[in-house]
Amino acid sequence: MVLEICEAYEIEILDMEIMKDHIHLLASFPPSRSIGEVVRIIKSQSGRGLFREFPGLKKRLWGGELWEDGYFARTVGDRMTIKAPIVA
Repeated sequence: MVLEICEAYEIEILDMEIMKDHIHLLASFPPSRSIGEVVRIIKSQSGRGLFREFPGLKKRLWGGELWEDGYFARTVGDRMTIKAPIVA
């Protein structure tokens, strides 16, 4: 799902690791997009998609949210790495 979302928004995923409670992405995206915008796109679109696919999921989560509010991001050369925690 994340790969499809990123493809639709011209965000290139160079590496991805999905952990139990967070996700690591190494991404490249156009300079017209900010880091915050890229994180917002991925979190909002993936959350909507998962809630649509699994209707009971929202009820099982604390506060009905899939993702935590924050994220960690840093640059690696001319690339961006993003770590975003998932509510478990």
